[in-house]
Amino acid sequence: MTHAQAALLRAIHHAVTTTGISPTYEELGAAVGLRSRGHVYKSVNALIAQGYVRRGLGQRRRSLEIVRWPTAFGGVCHACGRGPE
Repeated sequence: MTHAQAALLRAIHHAVTTTGISPTYEELGAAVGLRSRGHVYKSVNALIAQGYVRRGLGQRRRSLEIVRWPTAFGGVCHACGRGPE
């Protein structure tokens, strides 16, 4: 997992736990300092391929959900101490 992917995973988790909805790619990019929506898209797709994130129903916008945390994170979010809901 790259540093950008780890940052995106944390940003998704933060958005979902604070607002109740998953962020858009633009919001993700702004949260982690990536200007290119294409880079965010590729990184999110890599997280999906690695089994950390999945898209919800119908692959709609704002439907990203964390499936599992990397073992390097101890299986939980360092910020809140919780695993995926």
